Amino acid sequence: MVEVKDTSPVTLRYRVLLNHEEREWSWGRDESPYLQEDCIFWPGYALFIVAEVNDIELRVNVPDNWHVSTPWHRIGDNGHRFAITDQDALKSEYLVLGEHSERFVEVGDAEILLALGGRFKASMGEVQKTVESLLHIYSEVFDGTPEDRMLFVANPDEKNRGGGVSGSSISVLMGGSLDETNRSFWVPLVAHEVCHIWNGKLINFSEQEYWFSEGFTEYYSRVACTRLGLTAEGDFLRDIERKCELYLSQQGDLSIREAGKNKSANRYLVYEGGSLVAAALDLQIRNLTENRSSLDDVMKRMYREFGLTENRYTMADVIRIVNQIAGEDFESFFKKYVSGTERLPLEEYLRDAGMDVEIEFGEKLPSLGYVVHGMLQISSFGGPTGGGMFIHQSKQYQDDDNLIGVNGTPVRFFDDIRKVAKDWKPGDVVELTVERDSENVNLPITLAGDPSESPPLEPGPIDISITKRADFPELQRAIWSGILGNGNPSQEVTDERND
Repeated sequence: MVEVKDTSPVTLRYRVLLNHEEREWSWGRDESPYLQEDCIFWPGYALFIVAEVNDIELRVNVPDNWHVSTPWHRIGDNGHRFAITDQDALKSEYLVLGEHSERFVEVGDAEILLALGGRFKASMGEVQKTVESLLHIYSEVFDGTPEDRMLFVANPDEKNRGGGVSGSSISVLMGGSLDETNRSFWVPLVAHEVCHIWNGKLINFSEQEYWFSEGFTEYYSRVACTRLGLTAEGDFLRDIERKCELYLSQQGDLSIREAGKNKSANRYLVYEGGSLVAAALDLQIRNLTENRSSLDDVMKRMYREFGLTENRYTMADVIRIVNQIAGEDFESFFKKYVSGTERLPLEEYLRDAGMDVEIEFGEKLPSLGYVVHGMLQISSFGGPTGGGMFIHQSKQYQDDDNLIGVNGTPVRFFDDIRKVAKDWKPGDVVELTVERDSENVNLPITLAGDPSESPPLEPGPIDISITKRADFPELQRAIWSGILGNGNPSQEVTDERND
């Protein structure tokens, strides 16, 4: 605490360390700082020490060839001076300094400053075109464009993949390249974060409703990409299959809504489950109204009532608006599948769009979390795009040990580990094969845990197949076309999936 006797300015001088990668850093609500080869990324919370204050003027002194990228409004044409409303606006935004590339994208009253670093700089044109297209499609979905200036940051990172939104700032880290050949990987992630400009930033809940802010955003990120032709319809179907499998792997223990209290640990319920709730509602609304209304109309109403006001929504508000759009009471739907733990009847809803669903549940296997964290003492996995199970922050191992085998059996996926662990008991010794510095190393590991307890069992691999039925009535054709925005979706789905 600094006490002053008058209104004289107080000057604070402090050093900011750039060795964040060397330390264990909590991600928190607003990402963590990081250093790249050509730029530095900071959330305001990690950079500024400030009390309650209004009408802030910030001056940033950097080398002449550096950019200062931020959503704050710039003062004048010379130097890097910014006008900021208050301490919250100062701390909630992201700041990028360095020799990264900058470009503005304007759609309606929205202005987005793109800031791309590393090898992503070469893809600025492709990213600009994609973001412009996404802004247009979301403006149609929500029937409006925010009057705001925003920052979109993308940097390459082979170990971490994800994004975040804080204030008017969006940040994305991903591996691979941002080009046309890699679209199916990076475009949905960008689409998810751009959708948060509406759903998550402007449309915000009063109590935790991540099933809506994250799940519905995930659904629309895939819908938008397909409507724009950025990803294929066959990929859209395969993504639904994958989401169903992931949702069912966690379904039953927690409700989709309750899972949001720890959305990272319960991602399959919050993101994938919430996305499937959105899909189920979209299909039902279209079927009930003979495709005259859809989930798009729900999102438009949510934007009008909550995005254009300072009001925050509750789950009751979502139910009320769905009921109004659909012309039917959906209270029991939300009670069973969102607040409750009953399984979404996915087969029934997809049948309304002319699709058949086959679900095969595998044998019960040891819990992945118990095997990996409890028995093998592996704290976390990471890895570059394209595969690999790279061990991180685990005492018995070295960072970036790539797990490739257990007791002589190759492993590529988490379920491979669960299969070989069927008969394991605490105290047993197993041999892990890891790839370390381009060499294979065998590590004898004594399994941790209580010898008197058996590993908890969970459902094994779930296989889901979605196919178009031979009889494809006009209404079902119209529903599918309405969701994905195509003139003849049934033929394109067939062609894509038979390649």
